[in-house]
Order: sequence, then structure tokens, then C-alpha cells
Amino acid sequence: MMDGATAAHVGLVSHAVPGEQVTAAADALAARLARHSQTALTQIKRLYRTAAAASDLEAEMDHERDTLIRHLSEDPAVSEGLAAFAQKRPPDFAPFRAAPAETRP
Repeated sequence: MMDGATAAHVGLVSHAVPGEQVTAAADALAARLARHSQTALTQIKRLYRTAAAASDLEAEMDHERDTLIRHLSEDPAVSEGLAAFAQKRPPDFAPFRAAPAETRP
């Protein structure tokens, strides 16, 4: 067993905080992630899960490329992200977020 500071030092985790700061750090991370495109985050999670189970690196790289190309051509939030980057402003992905499941018909 190793503590968080050691895990961060050896590169197993990217960030460690004292126990009393875990909730605040998790809330801050969740808020930061919530500002991103939900579609992009969903695709990243799917690609990560697929890659973790993949045995053929070349096939997995092809799959990731195809997914990225499809995402760039189909997701309207991509246009907002690119425009925000070009205009040096934070993106507004709010119009592209799905309603919470309990409010959907």
C-alpha cells in the first residue's frame, strides 16, 4: 500500500491532496470537467475503455482515428470549441448539453 503523495511522486496519479481536501478537490475537478463538451468526454471514456481491452495496437489506433474524424464531423459542439479557441474565449457548451435523465420525456 502506498499513500497519495508517493503515488504522485512515482507517477501513478497526476495529483494528490491531503484527506481533508479530497471532497473540495473532487468538486473542483467535476466543475472543470462539466465545462467541457459532454460528447467529447463520453468519446474519451469510450476510447479509453476500448483501448484498455485492446490486444491489437494498430487496429485500436485505426479505431481511435475513425472515432475522432466522425466526432469532428458530426458534433456541433466542435464548431463552438474551435470558434472559442480562435476567438481566445472560453467555449459555451451549455446549448449542447443533454437535459438530465429525470427531465427527459
